[in-house]
Amino acid sequence: MEKVLKNLQDTKQFAKEFLVEVRSPASYLDGKADRNVILLQGELGTGKTTFSQFLLEAIGAEGPFTSPTFVIMKKYELRGRASQLKNVYHLDCYRVDEESVLDLGWEEIIADKNNLILVEWPERIKKIWPKKYWLLKFKYGKGVKNSRIVGVDMV
Repeated sequence: MEKVLKNLQDTKQFAKEFLVEVRSPASYLDGKADRNVILLQGELGTGKTTFSQFLLEAIGAEGPFTSPTFVIMKKYELRGRASQLKNVYHLDCYRVDEESVLDLGWEEIIADKNNLILVEWPERIKKIWPKKYWLLKFKYGKGVKNSRIVGVDMV
């Protein structure tokens, strides 16, 4: 599936809709909820961080939501939320490799289905991707200024 995002409002709406798709009760029936890792691919500036910020907002995490570029990983606790999720982890793997991410506790984090994990620049850690994941591919749109196209795959 591909979705055209013409502006920030479209991106915000897409983040809300995607969250429902990933974590709704129906997701548990069709196996979608088995996937707690969301891999965000795309060139610099295509909207990976913006999407992540809107998803964090939609899930009820407490901000501010800044890019984890320099800290590599940020953890957001979801205490008292209606969701069965307890934590959201947001990683930026642009400057790291698999070993560095493993040292952060990657295997334990992805094994806990109460965690939702957002990974920017996942191609840098491809060897340690889980068997099941969501893959969102962001790219620049054509014809509409500042638009983006996001492809959604479930593996």
